[in-house]
Amino acid sequence: QSARLREWGKWAPGVINGELVKAGDGKVDPVINPSTGTAFDTVPSATVEDLNNAVSAAKTAFKTWSKTPYPERAAALNKFADLLESRAQEFAE
Repeated sequence: QSARLREWGKWAPGVINGELVKAGDGKVDPVINPSTGTAFDTVPSATVEDLNNAVSAAKTAFKTWSKTPYPERAAALNKFADLLESRAQEFAE
């Protein structure tokens, strides 16, 4: 696990505008196993302010991203997929 994720705990709380952020009020929600109906973990619960910040950042990012040529967007998404696959075991744990 990366040092940055260890600093935040098992779950990275959220990413807004490229930064890891904690939920505004520190509350968490249960993660339910649909096959058993029981909670097996928790995830940070975003506040309305967290959501508004994320939407604002996404709108700003979209202005640039939507003008980025398709080959560059495809390359960025393929790089992300490769990085995710290379760390699949880490995320599975």
